[in-house]
Amino acid sequence: KGAQVQAGEVEKLKKQLEDERVEHTSKIDQMRKEREEERESHASQIAVLTEKVNETTSELDKVRAQKGDSEKEQEDLLVFLEELSAKRKKDKVRMKERGLEVSEDEDADGEGDE
Repeated sequence: KGAQVQAGEVEKLKKQLEDERVEHTSKIDQMRKEREEERESHASQIAVLTEKVNETTSELDKVRAQKGDSEKEQEDLLVFLEELSAKRKKDKVRMKERGLEVSEDEDADGEGDE
């Protein structure tokens, strides 16, 4: 009779262990599924963010190019202004040499108050 009780307990333990194994396997499968869904979601988010980075980089490149163009244009205008100012000084000197009236309401260097 003692062997039957032990055999019954062994069978009961086997059943309990099998039930736990099935439950754990189910939980593991569910966790794997959740992890895979998270991976897919992350991959999608990475793709979206990568596209945004590419767009932002492209916009930045355009802005830098525009800035460079603006700086070049500004530099060209400053050079032109310097050349024009130098020409004006020379013209004033020539006008004075020829006895023509020259405006004196400007600075000594020939640049106006503007």
